[in-house]
Amino acid sequence: MRKTCCLLVAIAAAAAADEPLAARVNGVAVPVARFERYFSEWLEASGKKPGAIRTPAVYKRFRREALAELLDEELLWQEATRARVVATQDQVDHAVARIKAGFPSREAYLRRLGRGGFTEATYAEHVGRELSIELWIERQFGAGEAARDKLQEKLHALRSAASIEVLAPF
Repeated sequence: MRKTCCLLVAIAAAAAADEPLAARVNGVAVPVARFERYFSEWLEASGKKPGAIRTPAVYKRFRREALAELLDEELLWQEATRARVVATQDQVDHAVARIKAGFPSREAYLRRLGRGGFTEATYAEHVGRELSIELWIERQFGAGEAARDKLQEKLHALRSAASIEVLAPF
């Protein structure tokens, strides 16, 4: 059994090693697929329609902005895990249930996940990361304008101390 588990871990690591990377943050791989999902969400959240972007320079600028935000998110996730601030399964389940409730049917929810490149399991993992980051920020800085300023200072310090490699052309 133990050999089987080790073999599965080795196979998963080898498969991950073959996946194209957008970047590395402190040695942690950020796959291109994760960036593309993030970029799609980023465009939607900011109200930008990909078909309405007429110039390649603007599109590239948007991709660079989204990548910078994704790398900041990875830095914050690393800080949250280092501080052992991780959302509980109940918190994740509750958040996912709230999101699901916003869809007219389970099928519509699953179609949206599929368009975003998620399965139910990977989406729950994504939501857990997001919640963990939010919890860490609240514990570290509280809320309000002063908290946002402190968070920006912390991000600046994290970026300065981090090893960040952008591996894909943006």
